[in-house]
Amino acid sequence: MEQREQLAKTLKPHWVWAIAFGSAIGWGAFVLPVDWMGMAGPLGVIIGYSIGPFL
Repeated sequence: MEQREQLAKTLKPHWVWAIAFGSAIGWGAFVLPVDWMGMAGPLGVIIGYSIGPFL
């Protein structure tokens, strides 16, 4: 029978946290806008992008 090698744990806990946090930010920044843009319509998107930088 063949022996299996185990992979060593190399990710530190704060690295895992950073990956998870970055994924959440990426989801909110790049995936979710498609939903609200569809609901707001073109004028709502223009208004939102016009007001957003000042908040």
